[in-house]
Amino acid sequence: MECKEVQRLQGADLDEELDAPNAARLAAHRSDCADCSREYAQLAALRKQVRESGTRFGAPAGLAQRVRETLAASLPIAAPVQSPARTSALSPRAHWPWAWINFGAAATAMAALIVTLGLLLAQPGASSGLDDELVASHYRALQVDHLTDVASSDQHTVKPWFTGKLDFSPPAYDFAAKGYTLVGGRLDYVGGRSVAALAYQRHRHVINVFIWPQAGSAGAGEGARSEHGFHLLGWTDEGLAFRAVSDAAPRDLAELRDLIVEESHRRL
Repeated sequence: MECKEVQRLQGADLDEELDAPNAARLAAHRSDCADCSREYAQLAALRKQVRESGTRFGAPAGLAQRVRETLAASLPIAAPVQSPARTSALSPRAHWPWAWINFGAAATAMAALIVTLGLLLAQPGASSGLDDELVASHYRALQVDHLTDVASSDQHTVKPWFTGKLDFSPPAYDFAAKGYTLVGGRLDYVGGRSVAALAYQRHRHVINVFIWPQAGSAGAGEGARSEHGFHLLGWTDEGLAFRAVSDAAPRDLAELRDLIVEESHRRL
């Protein structure tokens, strides 16, 4: 098997969705391919981390009862009309009550149920699309070892590299003396637009800081949260939106944010 095909099927193999012959082919390929084996191990580790640390939302109390009541109210029961003159001449079965289902009402009830479940799942606390994109981009950069397009801790190398590639100038500072080493920068695409991504090394953790223009002094997504086992911290400063993503401790993300904001204001 080619690596490209194996990489496409790794997730299905991890979820035990492949038949035995294909699962065996992937296992054989990984035994001879260090890159695919490493990718599989990373996927397995992420899956384990999500299961152990990911946020889960249970169904609200009483949901099952409300669903039953909704269905009962939407499925009218009717008995057939019988002629009194004829029922005495019929077999005893003619006197048995029997029900029929209004299938149009059933379809309506099912649609209502789907909408209800959709609204419940969309309540605050569910993962936002942007957060999912940021976490996926962070993990993808680690998985394929593509943290940077320009690898340097020199801000005078990293910052000019973005010129002409973006419609804004992202700040790029190195804080190695404070324990946050600038590794470099790259272009990325999240939220429907091109953004700057700066990679920092904090001990054994990588912190990706995504930057894009944002009008106003505040915006959705600010503050700290966790998604799929990763920590996110968002803030807005001088017309730019920042989102830091990492498995580093939240306090480390907050400290890096403070360093970036302080340095940006110092240079104004």
